[in-house]
Amino acid sequence: MQTQSFRVVVGVLLMGGTLLGCQQGDERLKDKAKLEGETNAAEQIKAEKKYLEDRSKEMETDLARRQRFYTAVSGTYVGTMKGRGDDFFKVRLIFTASLPPYKSGSIRALDEIVSDLNNLYFNVQVLQWDDVPGTPGGVAFGCTFQNVRPDLVTGQMNLVGQDCASLYAVTLADTSQIPTAEGSHFDRDVSAKLANAILENQEGPIRSLKGVRHVTKGATIFPFGVDRVD
Repeated sequence: MQTQSFRVVVGVLLMGGTLLGCQQGDERLKDKAKLEGETNAAEQIKAEKKYLEDRSKEMETDLARRQRFYTAVSGTYVGTMKGRGDDFFKVRLIFTASLPPYKSGSIRALDEIVSDLNNLYFNVQVLQWDDVPGTPGGVAFGCTFQNVRPDLVTGQMNLVGQDCASLYAVTLADTSQIPTAEGSHFDRDVSAKLANAILENQEGPIRSLKGVRHVTKGATIFPFGVDRVD
């Protein structure tokens, strides 16, 4: 009888020990799973942070290249436009960038950089007047163009506005010599080379611009060339 009772006690103790061992094993598995989950979550957060930082750096680099172009072109240019026959006009173009270059060394959030990329453009004022000796100023005609976004590959800028009866196609140039209406498109090669040099930080402020003026109520094309004065 005592032997049987002893066996029962031993059995109960063994079962208790087994249950305790299982519980401790389950707890260890839970702790291990929790630790692995926390490690994976931390690694994921770290990877996402690195991706966002790398993406921000890429976009900041793109923004800086664009800003180099806007900085190189911004300014005031004055020159001459060919009119009909032997007529000439004086013309002035003022390019103003909508945003200054971002110069802080801190890493910005993506939405801040995207905002700068979306809101970077030129505001351009064009004024032309009769170049008649003895009548300074003459008859003036002007337009203001907003949200002008240049082609960074060709360097060409198209100035179009609903309130302006003229369209101006402007390219970068290394001389302000007035192009002919027929040959003005040949300036695109020079403009593209200058644009690329600016983007690669190999060219300083643009000294000259060339272009043509198209009027909405006529087929005549008016070429012009301007030099930087400011």
